[in-house]
This record gives sequence, C-alpha cells and structure tokens, in this order.
Amino acid sequence: MRRIKRNLLAALAMCGAALIFSPSTVFAQGNVSFEIQRAETLIAQGDYVEALATVRSAISKAPSDYRVRYYSGMALLGLQRFDEARTETELALSLAPEADKAGVQRLLDTIALQSVSLTAEADAEAALAAGLNGRAARLFAQAFAADKSKTEAGFRAATIYAGPLGQPIEAVKVLRKLEQQTARPEARTRAANEIKKLEPAYTPLVIALVEQASSLIFADNVSEAAARLSEAAVLDSGRREVIIEQLRLTALGNDSRALEAQLLDLSRSGISIDSVIRLLPRGKYWAEQSWLIQLLEDYKGAEYARDVARFLTLHNQPVFKDCSDCPTMVVLPSGSFTMGSPGSEAGRYDNEGPQRSVRIGYEFAVGKFEVTWSQYSACVSAGACPAATDDRFGQGNRPVTNVGWNYAQTYIAWLNQKTGLTGSSDRYRLLTEAEWEYAARAGSQARWSFGEDESSLGNYAWYDSNSGNRTHPVGSKTANGFGLHDMHGNVEERLEDCYGAGYSVQPSDGSAFVKSPCYTRVVRGGSWRDLPQWLRSTYRDSANTNGFRSNTIGFRLARTLR
Repeated sequence: MRRIKRNLLAALAMCGAALIFSPSTVFAQGNVSFEIQRAETLIAQGDYVEALATVRSAISKAPSDYRVRYYSGMALLGLQRFDEARTETELALSLAPEADKAGVQRLLDTIALQSVSLTAEADAEAALAAGLNGRAARLFAQAFAADKSKTEAGFRAATIYAGPLGQPIEAVKVLRKLEQQTARPEARTRAANEIKKLEPAYTPLVIALVEQASSLIFADNVSEAAARLSEAAVLDSGRREVIIEQLRLTALGNDSRALEAQLLDLSRSGISIDSVIRLLPRGKYWAEQSWLIQLLEDYKGAEYARDVARFLTLHNQPVFKDCSDCPTMVVLPSGSFTMGSPGSEAGRYDNEGPQRSVRIGYEFAVGKFEVTWSQYSACVSAGACPAATDDRFGQGNRPVTNVGWNYAQTYIAWLNQKTGLTGSSDRYRLLTEAEWEYAARAGSQARWSFGEDESSLGNYAWYDSNSGNRTHPVGSKTANGFGLHDMHGNVEERLEDCYGAGYSVQPSDGSAFVKSPCYTRVVRGGSWRDLPQWLRSTYRDSANTNGFRSNTIGFRLARTLR
C-alpha cells in the first residue's frame, strides 16, 4: 500500500507542477484561491480526504471555476476513485481556458494510466493466485506499460515468462522495455543483468531474423526485411548484425540523411565505417553521392575515399539472371594475372606454385553467390536432381552442401535445359581453376582479395572464428572488388579441373586442366570450419570425384560470353 501511495504522490505532483493557471483566471475567480492553495498543499501531503472536503467547499462557492474541478479530480485520484476523478477532470477540461487545457489533459491521461495500472496489477495478483501464469504475466506487463514507475510489475512479468511459462523471448521483450523506459538507474541495471542471463535463449532467434532480413534485402523486399529487423531490434537493437542490416536496408532507398546519420552513429556501437561501407547495396549510386565521398575523406583521407568509390562502382558490374530460379551472374572482363603464391607468402603450400602468368582472353560470367539450397531444391522438385541433406544447418539462401561433383553436373545439365543453353558454347558450367583465382583476386595480388590484414577477414568471410560451426546465407559478408560474395569462406567450391600437385602442366589460357582418369578435382576458397590461411586466394584443395560429399563443399557457376 505504501508503494501505491508513493506512485500516486509522484503522479499527482507531476500533474500539479504541470498546471500553471493563467492570470486572468486567477483574478477573475480569486474568491476560492485560499481553498485551492490549501487543497494543493493537502494533496502534496497525501491527505486526499481533507483535500476533497476543501475543494467541495470551494465548489459550492464557484461551481464553474475549473480549478476547483481540477483539484477535485486530483483528490479523487489519490483516493483511487477513478470514475469520479475522470468525471470531475473532464468537467474541468470543458471549463478551462485554452491556455490551461494542456495541463488539465495531463491529469486526465494520468487518471487513465493509473486506473489501468492498478486494475491490471490487482488482476495479475488474482490470476497468479489462481495459477493462471500466462494471464498474470500479461497483466503485470500491462501494469508496467501503463505506469513506468511500476518496475516491479515488469520484473514479475519477466520472471513468470522466463520461469513457469518457459517463454524467454517474451521475458526479454519485457526486460528491454524496462531497460529503455524506466527512469530508475538501478532498475535499468537490473534489467540489463537479467537480459544477459537470457542471451543464450534469444540470440539464435535474433540471428535467424537477421539472416532472413539479409535475404530479403538481397531480393529488394523492403517491407518484409524491415519487419524482420524490427522483430530482431526488439530483442537486441544493439547487436552488430542488426545494426548493419538496418544500414543496408536504408541504402536500398534514396534517403541520404538517414544513411549518413546511421553511418555517423556506428561508432557508438563499436562498429567502424570501414567494416560496413562495402556492404552497401546500390553501390554505384552511393559512390556518386558527394556527401558520402566527403564523409569518407573526413574519415580516412582522399585516397581511401577514391578506393571505396571504385570498389562500390565495381560492385555494380553488369549482372543478369536468366530465370527466377537461376543464379545471379556477374560479367567479368578479360584480363591477365599471376596465378599461384610466391615462396615468401605466409601460410603457403608447395602445391601453390610455381607462379605463372595466365591470360583469360574472353569475358565470362561468374555466379555472384554460391549456388543456394533454394536454387538446387528447384531442380530436386523438378525430379531432375537427387536430394541432399543440410545437416541441420538450414537451407533457403544458404549455400547448398553435401552435393558431390556429379550432383553439381546434374544440376548444371538441368539448368542448361531449363534456359535453352544445352549444347551452347555459353552454357552454364563450373569455373576452371584459373578463372576461379582470377575472380577471387579481383585485381589483387595479396593473400586475400582485400589485402594482407588478417584482422579484416571477418568482414569478408565466414570461417572457423566467426561461423558458429555452420554455413550462413550467401551475400551476408562484403563482396570482393568484382562484386562476388563468399569467394573466401562459407563453403569450398568445386571446380572443373582435375587436381595436380602443382602448376607445371596446367594451361595458361584460363581453360581447365583435365586428364583421364580424373579421380580428384580441385576445390577452392576455404569453408566455415577452416583457418584463415586456408581461405587465401591461392590455397588449393581437392575432393574425390566419385560420390564424395561434405557439408563444407558447395559450388558456384560460370558462363563463357564470347
């Protein structure tokens, strides 16, 4: 009861302080000023009975004076006679001059909130006593929502959700509101500590929602992506992945001010601009915005700004998609590069040499992403491809795994038939090893496409340190300079070439190295479970051609464009 009285005193004091009578009203109806001042003092002291008697005496003298109706409403609120308080205050509102109506309305709002809050709390106690835990949790949460000073009601709701009901997600939602909305520092700290305990329960859902949003952003589905991110933000608005996807969602539109504000706000969450700027969709558009170039110059200088602008423009290489189920393809220019690693490269293996010059004298298209479960499943549904298992990693927009080299060839044959490219020189196929390294390097001769700094690898790749021992949706990491995602990590990629111990006999024109028999073929790129040195652009691995399948190996497609 003492807690209820304190809450009412606080609410009434706030209303009393908010109302400043206009001078014309005071002078015109000054005959009850003494009673009004006495009533205000009594209410501040918590003596609502005497305050009500005082204002009723004043009402008999000046029934149309809105001030006495106002304090009558306050006194009745203190006595928890909500219906009478509401009637008196509504009358005060109708009588008050325009300048004072806002103050009277605040009292009316307080009466409504206090009524709901006290009723909800009392009903919650009754529900709890009856063993109706779900109803009790909802009512305790409602009591806090109506009156933010009732933090204990909020904590009781969270305790019931997390305990008897076994609904930790609902508990976190209530605790987040406590953390964000209560004015009491000790309550915010307590809420944060309780949320920390529930982190293992809600984190998987947040990650799943972010992954769904990432896929929807890729598909330009703004409304659905926003809905998923909104759900994720309720649970963990400060999570790095949530913040980054919100940034990417904004970049799908043209709101420069919103995007600039989000970029400038990244430091509060410990996220660097450099780690996210290359993730922006519609990169070519943003690279042409003068404000962004200026921001990047202010951040790391003019050369950095030019490099990022160049990257964002390259990220928008010509792309095409032959059908709704087909992979998105990026057109790469012809060119030359040095294939293999120098003897001085850290983490190098002997099969990465000797280095040699390769000239790819033709344009070709490369899958922007690794072939996904959704794309492969279309072939399975058509009855053309054998089914595969995802080892409970999840499917959808994740790279397809546990498909052997022959599975990949079956899928390619189906896709060529579906698109009318069977027998054509520009049909779908696997990449050759030379094409793969050319595409992976994207003009770089460093260990990774982005350079030599291993600490930046997590921005571009899923690997042993950040994958959580599973695959992730394609395109959720930064693309390389050609706009290709996951060339480092996520899954290794099957190639057309037969495996050889070095480069002494391989072609130098970009074509595949084939021999008969060909028991093993090259795989490249490293996977979700690999160490950084196995994600280097030059690292080579192999896999058996005859039926070998793994949850670390998938594939990416190519087409020659002559």
